[in-house]
Amino acid sequence: MLDLVIRGGTLLDGTGAPARIADVGVRDGRIAEIAASGAIPADVSAELPAAGRIVAPGFIDVHVHADALLLSDPDYAAGLRQGVTSVILGNDGIGLAPSSAATARGMGALWAGILGPSDRLAGGAGIGSYLSTFEGSVAPNVGTLLPHGPLRMMVMGLDARPADARELAEMVRMSHEAYAQGALGFSIGLDYVPCRWATRQELVALAEAAAAWNGPFVTHMRDYVDEVEASLAEALDIGSASGAAVHVSHFNVRADRGLPLIDAARAAGRDVTFDLYPYLAGAPSLAFFLPGWIQEGGMAAMLERLADPGVRARLRPDLDDADRRWGWERVVLTDAGAGDTFRWAVGKSIRDAAEERRTTIDALVADVLIASGGAAATVTHHRHRSETDQALLVAHPGHIGASDGVYVGARPHPRGFGTFARYVRMAIDEGALSERVAHLAAAAADRFGLPDRGRIVVGAAADIVVLDPERVRDRATYEAPAQHPDGIEQVLVNGVPVIRDGRPTGQRPGRILRRA
Repeated sequence: MLDLVIRGGTLLDGTGAPARIADVGVRDGRIAEIAASGAIPADVSAELPAAGRIVAPGFIDVHVHADALLLSDPDYAAGLRQGVTSVILGNDGIGLAPSSAATARGMGALWAGILGPSDRLAGGAGIGSYLSTFEGSVAPNVGTLLPHGPLRMMVMGLDARPADARELAEMVRMSHEAYAQGALGFSIGLDYVPCRWATRQELVALAEAAAAWNGPFVTHMRDYVDEVEASLAEALDIGSASGAAVHVSHFNVRADRGLPLIDAARAAGRDVTFDLYPYLAGAPSLAFFLPGWIQEGGMAAMLERLADPGVRARLRPDLDDADRRWGWERVVLTDAGAGDTFRWAVGKSIRDAAEERRTTIDALVADVLIASGGAAATVTHHRHRSETDQALLVAHPGHIGASDGVYVGARPHPRGFGTFARYVRMAIDEGALSERVAHLAAAAADRFGLPDRGRIVVGAAADIVVLDPERVRDRATYEAPAQHPDGIEQVLVNGVPVIRDGRPTGQRPGRILRRA
């Protein structure tokens, strides 16, 4: 007997095949039968009517910073109510594992503006033990990459120098251990400390370790604005030298500068993909805008330097360069820490806040970071790309959907609550839903070696979303980001309803994702 039949929905199976009306039968957490509407007998435990609805594979968010959030919010309504059934953590070279008691505190402080508080793992965790904290205790399925930052910190702290031969050998050894425990690939964040101090030799060696386990090299590139071509060439070079597939994180570039290189690489037989969220703004921590020299030694050392007037003066040229690239009027403070000192500035641009306080940009940035313990967060509106760029990137066959969700502060980026509903709405409006569903599910599963996810086919895990094509749309805004979308009605994870009639059920059937 089937546990559940979803009856009469318009099935998009995730392969890119045309939609068809069908029934989908679920047994023991897997898809057991797919048949023409009405062909599955009525002798089933439960039925879910889906006439007039889209039935699609659960969406896979391959880039989301819910690493700490899931430890405190295992029901993860922000994702599930978008139709997200699986998440991949450890992106941008940052994460909570591997760590030790000695490195966990420093890591938590360094990335608090992106990951939020992570006290639960204060004693440290390997990849395997970190993943085990989610087994049977969270609503979505969870996988993780091996992030370069924690790995490097375990071996050589926050030293701003190349790794020596012994240190590199130890990082490679630990990498193989992490993949054996379930890591899905290797991630790097070349804008972040300590990743920015890695040499080509170090990155190639660590990408080689990932390739040995068929894992991709996942890169937050060195630059997405002025040096797009050089940064992408660097990523492709590391992939070529290591034998690893290349996946570029949040490919926020001008399409005419980024896509020709992607197309040339793919035409030459290279395995290259990228992810992107459908918004023209990012969500870096405020510390992201500081140069590497001031961050050497970790957060405590950085905050001590920022209190020195001489250091602030030295910082001005770097912040002027950040102004040229991003524009301080476009960098909006979304979190200023737990105290009240700069609560008034949340929701204001850095430029406006500085003018209101009658101070300089360098003084404001330093004071906000000190007051927040380094955890201040922003939403930064891009001025280097357009809606046209975004449309070309999203339609590209190398694209995979991702939210890059950051859940820190009172006004986080709306992408953490609206990305997948926005993608679906865009695809429906463009008449490209079947193709784009594959970008949100099957392409993600293929990229990270998850053959039983991302498709509605017999034998696959029953991760399924049922949505109303007339009503689906995102509601999250920059002013009020924590608003769930409309039209995502039913969500199953491993055959268990986690969203029923648009509301969380409280069930936590999520499993650990490991590369096949």
